[in-house]
Amino acid sequence: MRIFSFIRMICLLCVLLLLISCGGADADDAVSTVPYRTETDTSHVVNTEPAEETTVHTEEQTTIPETTAAATTAPMPQLTESAEPEETAAVTVPIDPAVYFENNLFVGDSILEGLAQYVRAQRQNGAELLSDAKFLTSIMGIRVADLVGDTADYERIRYQYRGAVRELSEIVTLAEPRRLFLLVGMNDLAGGASVDDTIARYGRLLEQLKQDFPTVDLVVMTPTPKTASAWLPNYCTNPDFGSSLLREFADRLLALCETMSVPCIDIFAALADETGNLPDNFSRDNYVHINDLGSAVVADALNRFAQEGTGT
Repeated sequence: MRIFSFIRMICLLCVLLLLISCGGADADDAVSTVPYRTETDTSHVVNTEPAEETTVHTEEQTTIPETTAAATTAPMPQLTESAEPEETAAVTVPIDPAVYFENNLFVGDSILEGLAQYVRAQRQNGAELLSDAKFLTSIMGIRVADLVGDTADYERIRYQYRGAVRELSEIVTLAEPRRLFLLVGMNDLAGGASVDDTIARYGRLLEQLKQDFPTVDLVVMTPTPKTASAWLPNYCTNPDFGSSLLREFADRLLALCETMSVPCIDIFAALADETGNLPDNFSRDNYVHINDLGSAVVADALNRFAQEGTGT
């Protein structure tokens, strides 16, 4: 019995040693035969090590894995006309004339006086025309030369405002307008001044107003045409005074204002007929002064100027 028990113990020890030997061999094989991980294998693994280069360099050639080559050699997107940023078009915002002409001051000669009389009459009849704009005019033949001080003091014409004769700069200071319209220059030409001299003085006037009143917007109005009649009043000493001369002055004035970034309304073009003259039915004196019909055309041009957003 003891012999059998001894033999059984030896057998059990042999079996146990055999099992231990097989388990160790399996563990070693698992370490050495695990295949390299693929992208599928590692999709769920967070890799904190630096990524390996996907391009393998050899002396003979550069081998790029297929997936990397597809990303690397894909054509760059090309800019087309539709892809380029579109230029922002200038947008004109319609302006209500009732708002645009609030606290505006119109400064001019007897031509402007005709418009002032028309506007006052329309307002008395209940029409809202040019809002509450005020008019500073003179029927004495005021010139640009007077406004810039190029005439002798004894012959210089000035405006009257609030019961006193004042310089234009003083009037603008007192009136405090938001916008200033100018319609002058015809009397300079009628008195014999050249277009060059009148434009030069006009430029000085605008520069001085810009300097003295930087917060006041300036707007210039070209002159009216003259009727086709050859008649000239006694106070017009320039025998060449007519629509051709006034058109030249208007064109030069438009160019000056463009250079100085000052809006300019071409009243001449608004009033002229197909011959370039002031229609007889727009004139009150067969000369250059406009009646109610002509003033209505000018008022309409002013309203369009505001509504089209061309005003400041």
